[in-house]
Amino acid sequence: MRPLERLTESTRRLANGDLGVTVQDAGEDEFGSLAHAFNQMSGNLRFKFHMLQMLAELDRAILGTSGMDYLVQLVLGHIRQAIPCDSAGLIRIGADGTGTFMVALGETGKTLGAVSCPGIRERLSPDAEQTWLHLQLDTPSDNCLRPLFDEPLKEVLLFPSRVNGGLDSLLILAYEKRPDDFADIVAAGLSVADRLSVAASNLVWEGKLYHQAHYDALTDLPNRVLLRDRVEQALVRAERERTAVALILLDLDNFKQVNDSLGHAAGDALLIECAQRLKSHIRQSDTVARLGGDEFILLVPELAPGSESDKLESLARKLNEVLALPILIAGRQITISVSIGIALHSDEAEDFEDLLRMADAAMYEAKRQQPGGFRFYSANINEKAQ
Repeated sequence: MRPLERLTESTRRLANGDLGVTVQDAGEDEFGSLAHAFNQMSGNLRFKFHMLQMLAELDRAILGTSGMDYLVQLVLGHIRQAIPCDSAGLIRIGADGTGTFMVALGETGKTLGAVSCPGIRERLSPDAEQTWLHLQLDTPSDNCLRPLFDEPLKEVLLFPSRVNGGLDSLLILAYEKRPDDFADIVAAGLSVADRLSVAASNLVWEGKLYHQAHYDALTDLPNRVLLRDRVEQALVRAERERTAVALILLDLDNFKQVNDSLGHAAGDALLIECAQRLKSHIRQSDTVARLGGDEFILLVPELAPGSESDKLESLARKLNEVLALPILIAGRQITISVSIGIALHSDEAEDFEDLLRMADAAMYEAKRQQPGGFRFYSANINEKAQ
């Protein structure tokens, strides 16, 4: 096939969507120059097509509230087809400030493990207006990333993603020499980094919303919504594993007197201290929650049948002792007692509301007989309540 025919055929294939088409065996003549220009145009179109495809997938993933791990793998799986580069990777910054480097290889990102780049933070301005950075790996001031890349890679473009002013990740594009289409590459890198920032910010915001909806604002304990979910899960697990589940309701005695005499700030401080004491004296598998007011509730799952009553009695006595210790608030030493009601999951309790009702009845019986004591729920207590 003659040069003109090859060029015409390749143009037709490109127009039909074959972005991988190139003109082979181009010489040094005029047709060779045309072939070179065609191949460059075809390559640019191919990169732009993959770039648009990757950005569209990122946008769908962000709208679908996908996790960051999925988004990072999506970027690493497409980046070298979407942006011209000799190597690419991404550093995810952990809460402790250390990074994990993942390099783009084929369709997935290969994790190379934790990395330390002591000079990178000094090179990155905390100002969010610094949207990208160009490093020369062979210069002393820029060689902090040299351990990540083998020779002959010498040029690196960095695109930081920030969340709430903090560094969340770094998109890295590496080159043997400065690319010709530098401005287009920077624009493409910024588009990816912007989406990673949006995704990370969304996840942080979703985490805050979840926390607000499931945790008490004063004590930071789980609230009724989260407690209900954990109780229902514990009941399902208990049915499967043949174990017992209990709810322990704790009500501070004479809490109103603290509020009335010392003020609501002192009452809040008392509730926070009680929450901390409860958290420090339960198992990891237990859940202590605040129902509201001066009431706390403890979920105790995975109790071995036959010994649950003894364990719960021992726990109730310990909690009574812990909460009765003096507390220094507003320069005054306060002691407070707590009345406790205990309800074991049984045929009478089908769900969370049943268990809570039983624990509440037992707590009021304890408060009626002797404030600062505890009672197990029984059918007799229920008859008295009625």
